[in-house]
Amino acid sequence: MGWRSWNAYGRNISQQRMTRVMDAMVDASRGVSLKDAGYNDVGLDDNYQRCASGIGETPHRGFHNWEVVGDATALTNAIDKTRFPDMKAMTDYAHSLGLRAGFYLNNCLCAERPLPHEHQEDAHYLGDALDVVRYGFDSVKIDNCGPYLDLERYQRLLNETAGDRYISVENCHWGETVPTHTWCPFSTYRTSWDIHMTWTSMFKNLQTMIKFTAKRRPLSRPGCWAYADMLEVGNLHSYEEDRSHFGAWCVTSNPLILGLDLFDSAKLDRVWDIITNPELLRINQEWAGHPGRLVRYTRPTAVSMIELEHFFADGLTREDSFHKESALHIFDDVQVWFKPLKRREAAVFVLSNAIKALDVVLDMADFGYSRRVTLALTPTLTLTPTLSPSLGEGLPYSQARSMVLRRRRRGG
Repeated sequence: MGWRSWNAYGRNISQQRMTRVMDAMVDASRGVSLKDAGYNDVGLDDNYQRCASGIGETPHRGFHNWEVVGDATALTNAIDKTRFPDMKAMTDYAHSLGLRAGFYLNNCLCAERPLPHEHQEDAHYLGDALDVVRYGFDSVKIDNCGPYLDLERYQRLLNETAGDRYISVENCHWGETVPTHTWCPFSTYRTSWDIHMTWTSMFKNLQTMIKFTAKRRPLSRPGCWAYADMLEVGNLHSYEEDRSHFGAWCVTSNPLILGLDLFDSAKLDRVWDIITNPELLRINQEWAGHPGRLVRYTRPTAVSMIELEHFFADGLTREDSFHKESALHIFDDVQVWFKPLKRREAAVFVLSNAIKALDVVLDMADFGYSRRVTLALTPTLTLTPTLSPSLGEGLPYSQARSMVLRRRRRGG
């Protein structure tokens, strides 16, 4: 859990702004701070570097420079010192507040070309790892834009250079590099293309989680979490969309990385009860054997593979990184997601993508319960103070219901 700069500020980032964000993360003026709620990693994204300032051929010079030409340990990132005068001081400040600091590699704003010689490539990987360590970062997001895509190599070098510190790696390869059941040299991995501040983008990205959260032996698991990109909560059209987005990420065990402007008081006030909801955060963080999965959906009968081909042709996503079976779910009216919890509990999340209000009735058999089992329902995200047994009478577009099922003991 944490915050990263891109969705809020894009390329308009500086050391001063990052330290102000760190202050905002520990601000408890609303009764609890984001850090207290569990958001403890503050991540720097793209545009800390000086593009076209490093080695390579003109006009495609990269942003890595030799501090000592030919020294394999001295190929470093060319930092824009006007905006980031002292990276180590920035991470030290994060640590003084009890926060973790996140870095960013394989940058997109000025993606580099491969260096022509093997020793230069070796120095590039090693230099990146050494920069993460020497600047004091605790995690690193590795994007998919440059030629340096060997995540296992990055993780190995980080392990070798960081001493006793473990530096977590975020695989941001847009669903193109994914784990197996026996191989996962990263802590989190992207399942999707970049998210944008629209309902359609959020709902599309959610569907990429389906194949990684299958019922049997899911690929999303502790230490190797599937991740449908950073949160756009606070940036969407309405409170209902923000709430639905957050609930969907919680019930699928997505890493929760905020991406809103923490200095926009109106925006933060609007979503504060969402992003600090203790029951939702518990659902997201608790592990009881499964990350959460889609158990039921409804879809208009007119949707076909022909419509799906038009969907791809419109450029809304990319076929090579988006499973067709998952892509069809873009057209679902209603989805029901389920995640087992500890203490004989489970979370159920009902999400509407329909253009009109719908009634939703749950079948306990979808969740592995007998129809005769006695359950207690506790709402965690609702539009009204109470929740009817049918859960979703007249559930409108872009809205959701979330609840926890508590299985009562016999005689209870």
